[in-house]
Amino acid sequence: MSMKDRNIYADFLKGLLILLVVSGHAIQYLKYAGVGFWDDYVYKFIYTFHMPLFIGVSGYFAYSSLKRKSAGKFIWERLYTLLIPLIVWGSIMATVDIAISPHRDIDVWYYVFATIISSYWFIWAVLIHSVLAGCMKLLRITNRYLIALIGLLSMLVPLFFTSNVVLAFTKDMFCFFIIGYLLASVDISKLYAICKKYFLIIVLLSAACYLVWTKEDLIYFTPSDIYHLRTAILRLFTGIIMSVGFLTATYYIYELAAKKRFTGFVAKLGTETMGIYLIQGLACFTVSRFYFVESSGHFMTSFLYFIPALIVTTAIYYLIKLIRKNKFTAFFLLGKKIMKGAG
Repeated sequence: MSMKDRNIYADFLKGLLILLVVSGHAIQYLKYAGVGFWDDYVYKFIYTFHMPLFIGVSGYFAYSSLKRKSAGKFIWERLYTLLIPLIVWGSIMATVDIAISPHRDIDVWYYVFATIISSYWFIWAVLIHSVLAGCMKLLRITNRYLIALIGLLSMLVPLFFTSNVVLAFTKDMFCFFIIGYLLASVDISKLYAICKKYFLIIVLLSAACYLVWTKEDLIYFTPSDIYHLRTAILRLFTGIIMSVGFLTATYYIYELAAKKRFTGFVAKLGTETMGIYLIQGLACFTVSRFYFVESSGHFMTSFLYFIPALIVTTAIYYLIKLIRKNKFTAFFLLGKKIMKGAG
């Protein structure tokens, strides 16, 4: 698909979101010694909404894909485009970990398997959510209210049967996937007009959510279930309100600067979000094994960590362009379909 055939704003949005992901990791690994990053004001802002919105965007496009394809074809495509890179990059991460700090008395194959199923939770979540969406189509579950109820109830179900963080995070984020999935069937332009009209109220509500939010409300500390109802409600409300505010602001910016060079470049980054997410995940993992911040440095405000994030993301983008040149590396590392005649 050429750039002119794509939804460029969607690519621009995904580009901004992946920059937020890398910025959050830059703050985490480059600024703070220990766990001080959890309370960082920029880190907190990023983590109140960026993954819910990313998951919502995935749901939005899953609906569009399921409108064009059969459920079986959709599920199969998601399996090989997401599962194969997850296996490959998870294996690389396990290999790097073993090479850097050799583990004694371990079953190497089990360790590799355990690393694969516990790393890159966001990609796992998109894969599992997509398979569930395909199954809903197979089962002819099309009633919007029933689908919304499924998404809401999934957030409240406790997970007694597993300690796997990927499954826990996937469950907690499914409601945002469903929100994006359902929004794909409505007129987004009308919603944007409403949000733009009441943007000040959205900003005030977002500020209130930000002030109430604590690190204990992060997905990494507290699950969303019936036993943590306050967190579940706050996470859902904050994710929706701050995502709406971010969407409204970024679309307004995009309207003003759609033809600017920077906007176009961010949109290009948005076409490679999965590859960027996978590679930066391995990079962060490796850096954490070699580089240790001696003290929590405040020589640079957290907002400025967007700069190294942009540099790193740009470097990864061009690395991905090289990976794409070979059909086999593109397939196994990025999940790109092997086309006849590709080399």
